[in-house]
Amino acid sequence: MAIPLWGGSSSSSSYSAITKKLLFTQKLGPTFLITLLILSSLSYLLGSYSHRTPTSTLSNSCFTPHNPSNPLPVPLPLNFSPHHSLPLPTAARAPHFPPCHPDFSEHTPCHHPQRALKFPRHRLIYRERHCPDDREKLRCRIPPPYGYTTPFRWPYSRDTVWFSNVPHKWLTVEKAGQNWVRFDGDRFTFPGGGTMFRRGADVYIDEIGEIINLKDGSVRTAIDTGCGVASWGAYLLSRSILTMSFAPKDSHEAQIQFALERGVPAMIGIMATKRLPYPSSNLALKPLPKAYAGRRYSKEVTLQSGRNPSIISIVRSGNPPFAAKLKTLIEHGTPKWRHVKNTNETAGGELAKWPERLMAVPPRVYGGSLEGITPEVFKEDTEKWKKRLSYYKRLSSELNDLGRYRNVLDMNANLGGFAAAFVDDPVWVMNVVPVEAKVNTLGAVYERGLIGTYQSWCEAMSTYPRTYDLIHANSIFNENSAKMMEEELYDNGGDGENQRQKPIISGDQLDVEAYASLYSGRTKIRRLLHIADRCGNRTMQLEALRMAYDEAKKGEDTNLFREVAVRIDGRLGPDYAMDSAWVESIERRLVQRTEKFQNELNVYKTNLIKESIRMGHNDFGDFCYAHGLLGDAFKHYICSRNYCITAKHNVDMCLNAILVSIETGQVSHITNHAVKAEQATEALDPVTVAKLRCAAGLAHLKAKEYKPAARKLLEVGPELSNHYLEVIAPQDVATYGGLCALATFDRSELKNKVIDNVNFRNFLELVPEIRELINYFYLSQYASCLDYLENLKANLLLDIHLHDHVETLYNQIRHKALIQYTLPFVSVDLSNMAAAFKTNVMGLQKELEALITSNQIQARIDSHNKVLYARHADQRKATFQRVLQTGSDFDQDTRMRLPNPPPSKNTSLGKQWKLLDVVTALFFGIVFVFFILVFTSLGDPIAASGRQALLRGAGADPKQRMKLIAALESSAGDRRTVVEACPAEYVDYMPCEDPKRSSQLSRVMNFYRERHCPKPGESLLCLIPPPQGYKIPVRWPDSLHKIWHSNMPYDKIADRKGHQGWMRKEGEYFIFPGGGTMFPDGAIQYVKKLGQYIPITGGALRTALDMGCGVASFGGYLLSQDILTLSFAPRDSHKAQIQFALERGIPAFVAMLGTRRLPFPAFSFDLVHCSRCLIPFTAYNASYFIEVNRLLRPGGYVVISGPPVRWAKQEKEWADLQAVAGALCFELITVDGNTAIWKKPSDDACFPNQNEFGLGLCDEADDPSYAWYFKLKTTSYVKGDTHVGSVPKWPRRLTEAPARVAQIGKGSDAFKADTESWMRRVAHYKNSLNLKLGTPAVRNIMDMNAFFGGFAAALVSDPVWVMNVVPPTKPLTLDVIYDRGLVGVYHDWCEPFSTYPRTYDFLHCVVTLFPTKSPTWVVNDSGIPSLTSDYQLGHRGTAMPIINYSYSLGIPLQCDAFCMMLLYCCLVGLTVRCNLVDLMVEMDRILRPEGTVVVRDSPEVLEKVNRVAEAVRWTTSIHDREPESNGGERILVATKTFWKAVQTCVAVRVAAWVSDGQMSGLPQPRSRLGNEQAEGRHTVELGGLGLLVRSV
Repeated sequence: MAIPLWGGSSSSSSYSAITKKLLFTQKLGPTFLITLLILSSLSYLLGSYSHRTPTSTLSNSCFTPHNPSNPLPVPLPLNFSPHHSLPLPTAARAPHFPPCHPDFSEHTPCHHPQRALKFPRHRLIYRERHCPDDREKLRCRIPPPYGYTTPFRWPYSRDTVWFSNVPHKWLTVEKAGQNWVRFDGDRFTFPGGGTMFRRGADVYIDEIGEIINLKDGSVRTAIDTGCGVASWGAYLLSRSILTMSFAPKDSHEAQIQFALERGVPAMIGIMATKRLPYPSSNLALKPLPKAYAGRRYSKEVTLQSGRNPSIISIVRSGNPPFAAKLKTLIEHGTPKWRHVKNTNETAGGELAKWPERLMAVPPRVYGGSLEGITPEVFKEDTEKWKKRLSYYKRLSSELNDLGRYRNVLDMNANLGGFAAAFVDDPVWVMNVVPVEAKVNTLGAVYERGLIGTYQSWCEAMSTYPRTYDLIHANSIFNENSAKMMEEELYDNGGDGENQRQKPIISGDQLDVEAYASLYSGRTKIRRLLHIADRCGNRTMQLEALRMAYDEAKKGEDTNLFREVAVRIDGRLGPDYAMDSAWVESIERRLVQRTEKFQNELNVYKTNLIKESIRMGHNDFGDFCYAHGLLGDAFKHYICSRNYCITAKHNVDMCLNAILVSIETGQVSHITNHAVKAEQATEALDPVTVAKLRCAAGLAHLKAKEYKPAARKLLEVGPELSNHYLEVIAPQDVATYGGLCALATFDRSELKNKVIDNVNFRNFLELVPEIRELINYFYLSQYASCLDYLENLKANLLLDIHLHDHVETLYNQIRHKALIQYTLPFVSVDLSNMAAAFKTNVMGLQKELEALITSNQIQARIDSHNKVLYARHADQRKATFQRVLQTGSDFDQDTRMRLPNPPPSKNTSLGKQWKLLDVVTALFFGIVFVFFILVFTSLGDPIAASGRQALLRGAGADPKQRMKLIAALESSAGDRRTVVEACPAEYVDYMPCEDPKRSSQLSRVMNFYRERHCPKPGESLLCLIPPPQGYKIPVRWPDSLHKIWHSNMPYDKIADRKGHQGWMRKEGEYFIFPGGGTMFPDGAIQYVKKLGQYIPITGGALRTALDMGCGVASFGGYLLSQDILTLSFAPRDSHKAQIQFALERGIPAFVAMLGTRRLPFPAFSFDLVHCSRCLIPFTAYNASYFIEVNRLLRPGGYVVISGPPVRWAKQEKEWADLQAVAGALCFELITVDGNTAIWKKPSDDACFPNQNEFGLGLCDEADDPSYAWYFKLKTTSYVKGDTHVGSVPKWPRRLTEAPARVAQIGKGSDAFKADTESWMRRVAHYKNSLNLKLGTPAVRNIMDMNAFFGGFAAALVSDPVWVMNVVPPTKPLTLDVIYDRGLVGVYHDWCEPFSTYPRTYDFLHCVVTLFPTKSPTWVVNDSGIPSLTSDYQLGHRGTAMPIINYSYSLGIPLQCDAFCMMLLYCCLVGLTVRCNLVDLMVEMDRILRPEGTVVVRDSPEVLEKVNRVAEAVRWTTSIHDREPESNGGERILVATKTFWKAVQTCVAVRVAAWVSDGQMSGLPQPRSRLGNEQAEGRHTVELGGLGLLVRSV
């Protein structure tokens, strides 16, 4: 007895009975176990045998039987790997495709259950079409099931099919009581029943016929949704009604296969998230599937479309309440449907009745909807196919055998002429219009009374195997199929060139109603208005406006309603005119409800219940949003944040703010709130996460950041569904994400993140066009991809978010296609490539030239032979280098692993020394070394260092120090007294940035890296020597690119940052390529990129601040744009970075943003830049960003490049930075990669709202411009009169009096007089004093007492830059200097300046003019004394406490010229705080060798300066002032000599001199002339104590 594994024979029941008997009647013993084992083995063997394919059916050479030792699971998962090795067909030889395994006998590629399990069950997405890609497609022929028999002929097949053809009995069991199908021996029979018509389809159809006239031919086409085995459609055929039945491939196993086997039109499908593949408004009858299955009640509702009366829907439900609800929903939710009241009312409309409509010209043809297809063309096509079918029948006699063929498939139906020619035969034809066709003719097919579907023949059809008897392929397979299909469609169609460019779904053929149904709320209206503005088709425009009018009338936004009504302008008749009464009623209610909401909110605030206040703001915001008051809505949503209690509340607030921001176009707000919401992870559900990612993607898209937009949209999960229709539809996610990914992703990213992305695949299924685009691109079918893009372009331009980006995205996609096409080849024939891209050679060559120029393609073009040659790397050389490196690494690793060799056994132990011997040897060694050092020159360095130690010791003793200072300043002192040279290790000494002192300080807020100066009595009183080999610096502008290595012999930065383009060492130079960490390709390209977003050129921006500048290449290259950049950085591990900048001739100084304000006035800089400056802007209550806000001029720009901007593992810092910037009302201009750009608001309109973020406004009494040793604040300042737009552009701003000059009495007059005075003075300097101003010898200039910056303004035409210094004890005029477009700092000259030694070529110190009550100008302070003294009157005329840093001199002073200076100081109200010697030693430290010092002051002061100048080795000369000037001052010009320190053996003498306190008795300097004089050098040796070598 044969027992099949799963069969239907009686043996199955016998086997089951035997098993039960054994289980329940026998005792559990050995006999039972043996019997069970035998039966199990027999069952397995017989089951395996029954599923083998007989050798007589299939050839053994092409079929491998199933291996019983490796049974396949049920259901069998698809295994495509065995078929991948089969070659694809080629023109040379078509391969033989073997049969697939029998388990594939019912394989439906796009509806396979195993693949469907990968997709979400939400809205039945997993039951939709999900086709395999090319790698998964089978390369074998589907075999028939075992025992397959030729199907029964029609009409017998309607009621009977062979069991062996569809061997599935489950429906006979599941639907046994509903008369679906019965199993009868070797066949299935179909009684004609169904779940809702058990008595049979005939009776059910007759019942419908009592309501709808089904006999007169007005109803011809029908669709049966969820058809079961399609009995309803089968029995309608007898009424001449052709029904398209569809159902999914689900638990009702093979229901569509049963229908097609019966000869009834059907296909696999489901109504889920995608449109059904049928044209709109073409079906006359639509029965909807049952709702809740009931057995006691049934109710039928019939509804008719008022817009298209040819469509009738029948809903039969077992749940009367549900039927009633559905009726109400359709009647009220879709106003165009109405209830059928007259049972004699017929469908049909303007269509002719059947069968006349088959040959009548369809409305789409005579209405002109199908361009190029006229009624004449239609009639000619009909006649042509009658002749062709007659010819077919002559070729094949089987076509004349009625009943031989039943199911016919026309793969390229065009107008359905082939099917119409079959009208008299007992067949039905599935008319397929390929999606690749240029004209959508399927609607005309349905208007003829035929049926069909859309299908891309690059994918499998939604049907079972073996379901069609005849397949008609017209112009499908030949090489010119696309062209022939086109010619077929446009045969005798008129102007073919214009018609053939028309896509199936183009801009003017967009189904506006279906498109609008995807959205809700205000975005629906906005999208409709956008379509009306851009479509260019009057019919579509009016349709969009009509729908927008209806939608606006449902809301309460009167302004939006007026906008729609104005655009309609009466073109839609009186029903769509301005409804003034409705507007007035809405606005009256608006006023009333606004007052009500405000009162309620006030009550809530009085009660101090946070939840009530939050809800009040929330409701008020919703109300404002509904009325179109978007600004008020945003304000209330933001205000609710202060009262949020839970994270969920914060997320809701962010979503509301995002909703408003998307409509208002505030990209920065969208980004900020999306980031904030994503941080509340505990309150996020999958739907909310999907919404936030959509919002972030839209923000990036609006900012033209296509790659981040693609990444965000690709992360959207299927949970989004229809939950965000007020912003975006799921189809938009696929469109936006797919196009952005195509434009920016490389091939691997496209595969991993798009094609293999299961979640995003769900969205792509909603927009097959985008899916095909991506597949074509990935498969390198670029011509098809680009054609598809052009076809979609009209639709994409109608999208409200995408229209501004279509051209850019298209160009990027095309460029990527060109690049990827050339990658695999060494050479490419441009003719072949042009053919592949459907363009001409010249046009392609221009495109390739542009890509080669932009370095996107590494190739060159042979323009003569039209060949592109790739420039590939030498792989052979690279391979050898890798091999050698591998060998070297292996050798090194092996040597390191070897143990140390043991000591030699022959080594003699030697003599064992005793302790006494060691001590004796050590003693005699020390004595020997002592004599060597004393009696030879080898001891000179040690002697010199001892001398310097004694000098430092004397400097630490206040009395000894002051004796030396008194000797230098006193007129009676010894003129031979000099200031000694410091030790060589002090070559780069910076007193206020000494690492030894800083290392002992706190590291909180980088306090230890700020200025920490020595006390006045502790500073070194010696001259800083130049380094060994120092040379006069390279002249500008060559110094921008190279400097002497010997001037700063520090290779650390070159070694660490050379690969980033900072600098590199070449021979005796350091070379500066102009790169930086965030712009390794060079500052020029970086500046160009910034110029896309901020006005680099044009003069609007003049002053810039570069924070953490490195070697200041950014500031150096901005000079060519007339932007003066002041760069700063601390003295840190990047040793001497500021020294490098100043050596290059770029404005820079040493500073650190720590606990104090930077020494600049408020609102000074038009641009603040940070390139990987690593400043934690949001730390310490955002103190650092608030300091940036203080320094930045209103309307100015902040550029932050590098961390934390979109930096890995710094997402929180990036979110905080955006939040702080938003709190200060900064507008986020763009985020380009890791570069973010903000713009500061020009006024204070935003600031009242910033308290919500914990930031406040500073007290009005605070002076924002006071910044000398002033602690940072966490409050911001408001300043509206100095914004970028109000300050004149450069260079006009240099000479116009700024607004802030009025803060000083008679400031405008003083400004004018100061400017004119310095023009005369500088001319005198150049012409009469022969100073080096205006020559390459002078680049870095410092004005030590700048006042209004007149000296710097007079030098604007010279190749110099001026550091304008304003002492904090003087009137604070530095803000005026910045308003003029110059730069400078505050500095107290009783302390050292924050710069390296030898950094300035020219120092300028002058007397300053101040106005009096009279119309004249008087000298109110003296240059040098004023720098070392305090004013009794505060800055800007206000009382200010005097900070007295003076200290006791400790010795009586004689009343000489110095007393005169003190008397003068008393007369002008000054207090002396420091001495002249310390100041001039500091000036010497700053000045470069051969640099110049100019001092304008009184003769008494200049006499003292001249004495100290001689002590610091300066050569001096004193000159009269220019004739035009009034006053008694004179001009001292000093030049620093170029000297080097030489060590001599006089340490003992120096020690004795210092210890005895003798200030005289130094030997007279003597000249040593000889060969050196002949060589042009003069050496002066000062008694061995010091030496100066000066170039003459």
